[in-house]
Amino acid sequence: MSLFMVQYAYSVGGEERQYVRPKHAGYLASLEESGALVLSGPYADGMGAVFLYRAVDREACESLVRADPFWQGGFVDEWSVREFLVGFGLPDETDRVVVPEGFVFEYPET
Repeated sequence: MSLFMVQYAYSVGGEERQYVRPKHAGYLASLEESGALVLSGPYADGMGAVFLYRAVDREACESLVRADPFWQGGFVDEWSVREFLVGFGLPDETDRVVVPEGFVFEYPET
């Protein structure tokens, strides 16, 4: 299993989205119960959201997005999927990044 970070962008439809929100929330709750959804939440400005999914591959993750009532209702203007490696902070059953001994991350100079 891999983790995938999905980002949604909304530009319009906030009022109409409220009517679909219960279906969207129910869908996400079912994914959380099954273990496919690790976490999710909207941006503070209401213009998008972030999801962290657990899936066997990118295609499986994208199928989860396409089944979301927000996506099916046309409320998601743009979305992106990126595989995500956990360094810290999630439960032990999550695959973690293994840092080689002696590894030092160097910040780029600005």
